[in-house]
Amino acid sequence: MTPEQLGRFRRIIAAHVRWWGQEAIIDRAVMCATEMMGNVAKHTDGRCRIVLQEMARGVRIVVSDHNPTLPSVLQPDWESESGRGMWLLSETAQNWGAVPTPGGKDVWAELCSDKVAEVAP
Repeated sequence: MTPEQLGRFRRIIAAHVRWWGQEAIIDRAVMCATEMMGNVAKHTDGRCRIVLQEMARGVRIVVSDHNPTLPSVLQPDWESESGRGMWLLSETAQNWGAVPTPGGKDVWAELCSDKVAEVAP
């Protein structure tokens, strides 16, 4: 995945999150998606599928790839140039996880806004 492709994905993600009225979480959603897609570029052949789902109080991002190895969160080495992506994601998203799939894995993150959805009685 090239920097240009990542830039396009960031703009698309920001536009969807804005369209859904979740402006408060645009930066966090873009960062989490970028970290997940960056891992795909680093650890696979670069092919992935990204799904954005609107939730009542936020957004769910799912990145699917063909590598069955599940990511893990490691304590970051602050002197290293890499290795902080999943730690950043785990500190930013309200929930996240990774599940094996028949063709590889899905890595997902849920980001919640401060806005509470109104429910009609």
